[in-house]
Amino acid sequence: MIEVLNYIRQLLENDTVISQHLSQYGEDGYEVPAIAYQVAPNDMKMPYIVTNVQPSSDTNPAVDRFIYTTDIYVDNGDIVTAQILADRVDYLLHRHKLPTEIGIGVWRDGKFPITNEDDLAVQHFHVSFVVRYKRIIY
Repeated sequence: MIEVLNYIRQLLENDTVISQHLSQYGEDGYEVPAIAYQVAPNDMKMPYIVTNVQPSSDTNPAVDRFIYTTDIYVDNGDIVTAQILADRVDYLLHRHKLPTEIGIGVWRDGKFPITNEDDLAVQHFHVSFVVRYKRIIY
């Protein structure tokens, strides 16, 4: 699964539309688009994407699946940027064929805005995908 997660992260980080609309994060002159896994660091500035994985109970011994989620956060009520990022993540991943050595493919599971009752200026989109991959046994 790690190989698939690394592949998807690189796909998102290397996309010019995503990198133009996200803040940059890093230090020592090495900055990348602001994409975090599970939790955004306190010093990460919006707009950013937080990714996560929800495991599956699939019992196929050769092929497995998981739900890959992306949560897009944009401040200052900028719904246009939030929509651009959500649409671009969807475009890049929905029906994406993974390299054969690591997986099969990615399909959209859901895409919708989430209202943040605590801070209405924060725009939040949730886009999730089903990922089918090859179980690698070491």
